[in-house]
Amino acid sequence: MAASTESLLDHCIAQVHQGNVRPFIENLLFVTAKNNALVPFHLNRLQQQMDSLSTGRDYWIKYRQGGSSLYNLGKLFSLAVCIPHFTAAAIGLSTDSGRTVARMFRHVEQFVETMPAQFRPAIEHRRERYIEFRDTQSQMFIGTVGSREFGRSETYHALMVTELGSFT
Repeated sequence: MAASTESLLDHCIAQVHQGNVRPFIENLLFVTAKNNALVPFHLNRLQQQMDSLSTGRDYWIKYRQGGSSLYNLGKLFSLAVCIPHFTAAAIGLSTDSGRTVARMFRHVEQFVETMPAQFRPAIEHRRERYIEFRDTQSQMFIGTVGSREFGRSETYHALMVTELGSFT
């Protein structure tokens, strides 16, 4: 059993290093379904299209509740957990009293907490909207545009901005 779990983890990490986050997401992450059940994160049709068409410099016009933000959070999380010294950030609205940002960070926390124990990454630091992974020394920020404590003097390897049209 241990050999198969190690080979699954090794396979998923190798795929992330090759630019394919889907095996990591679908084998190791869990999400809350519409009926409040915790289920494996299997990509829906929109997420599959995003995954297959992504170039790494993408702008997506999306509809509400399609799962694109959740997919991108899973992608950022997978990259940060698997790639050493990786810095990822997700930026949300600042005009909704922080609800968007808090919801995004809850998804990231859920990814960590619901991963199978043998695969769960060790956490070096965790703050309100920041998490650092011990083994890779990678980090993930969740913040708002214009926030003084977020985004200054950092180099981001991957960035997600949600509701970009609202930032004008």
